[in-house]
Parts: sequence; C-alpha cells; structure tokens
Amino acid sequence: MCFSCFASENGVMLPAPPDSLQTWRPRAIDLIRSLYPQVENIALVTDNTYGGISLQALVRAEWENYPDLNLVLVDSREGEETAFRTYATLPPRSAVMLGTWRVGSDGEYLMQRSLNDLVQLNPRLPVFSITRTGIGDVAVGGFVPNYENGANVIAAQIKEYYKTGSLGGVHFHLSDGEYVFDSRKLKELKIAEYALPKGSVIEDTVAAKLSKYSHYIELLVGGIVLLVLLLIFVAFLFLRTRRLKRTLEEREGQLVIAREKAEEPD
Repeated sequence: MCFSCFASENGVMLPAPPDSLQTWRPRAIDLIRSLYPQVENIALVTDNTYGGISLQALVRAEWENYPDLNLVLVDSREGEETAFRTYATLPPRSAVMLGTWRVGSDGEYLMQRSLNDLVQLNPRLPVFSITRTGIGDVAVGGFVPNYENGANVIAAQIKEYYKTGSLGGVHFHLSDGEYVFDSRKLKELKIAEYALPKGSVIEDTVAAKLSKYSHYIELLVGGIVLLVLLLIFVAFLFLRTRRLKRTLEEREGQLVIAREKAEEPD
C-alpha cells in the first residue's frame, strides 16, 4: 500500500482533479494588471526542473483567458545565453513573473547570482513571483504558496488506515497561498500598500535576513571580540617583555659599572 511518494523539492502542486486547468487562475496576472494597467507582455521565467516545466504548462494552458496579453517564455532549457537575450529584449510595457530558476539546460545548478544577472539586463521591468523565488531580492512580491512539511499529514493517514483498515481518510493535501510583498521593493517601485490585495503580508526582508542569519552574525561578532582580546593580550605580553628586557639591560649595565669600580686600585 502506497500512501505517498516523494516529489522534487523544485516542483509545484498541480490542481486537484476537481480543479481543472480551465478554473485554475494565476492570481499574479490579475495582480500585475491591477498595479500596471498598461502592461502588454508578461514574461514567465522557468528553469529545467519538474517545477519549471509543470508551471509553464499550467500558465500556457491558462493563457487563453488573457487574449490581450502576450506571453513571453524565458526558459533555461533553451540555454542560459538564449534566456538572457530574451529577457534583455523585452519591450517597455512588460512585467515579469518568476517561477523557478535553479537548474540550467545542462542539468547543472545555476549560480546564485544568475537570477540577479538576468534581472539586471532589463532593470526597469517590475518583477513578481509566483513561487517565492526572488522575494527579498529582485521581486516585489506576488501570490505564493504556503510551503509546509506534509510529514504529519502523511503519518496521520497511515495511522488511520492501520487503525480502521479503511482508505476513506486518504486524500490529497493541497497547500493554500497568500499575497506576500517586500516592503523595500514596494518603496523602490513607489507602490502604495493600499493598492495591494486585502490581507497581503508585507515583509521587512532585510530584517528577516538578519534574523535568519542572526546565529552566524552572533558567532562572527563573538569571533571578532575574541580576536581583539587576543590581540590585546599579545600586545600586553610584547610590551611587558620589552619592559623586562630594558630593565635587565639597565641592571646589567649597572653591574658592569660596579664591577669595574670594585676592580680599580685604591
């Protein structure tokens, strides 16, 4: 009996059977249009992973509901050079939806700065995210999944099955989503908070990064303090040794003078 299986951590949850592709609505598109009514092109950035491929398939199937918008695919499967050239040539009335950007066409992981380099090729375009990719760095925000650990749900279903012998409790567990925005990017793009969807979460990503790495920062500060104390101790030993050496030289000179005087005849 198989209750679950492991999926790529790069993947995204596909719609449940009752929710067909015709009813799946990528809310990020509506968000972009509400903030940038003049937008004509939406660039979808995806990579060479299951998540990137499935997400691109969902968006392309949904695009028939947006006949007035032009979908531009920035796909790492076409090669990093081609993807960069496509992004760099996006026209002015464009916006960007970040999907996934981790693996290139050769199957190798992209450098962390690769996404920054991509966005800097066309820095005036507003960048949104539909997977949390880029939020806190290059993306202003977007409608993103609430990622969670499903181990407890799976364990509960297994326990219920062995307890009752029934599969009635076995079901797919779908994560919900929420609107998340970076306060720093909102100010940079001059987007007022009242223009955002109701219930949006505004994050101070700078503070969040500091909090995330606070332990390492504390270790770094502690190491610097210990290094300063060590340098002070070494300097103290050095000065004390010099002072003792000078004292010994002075006393040795005094002893030499005293011996010479003692050896002089009366």
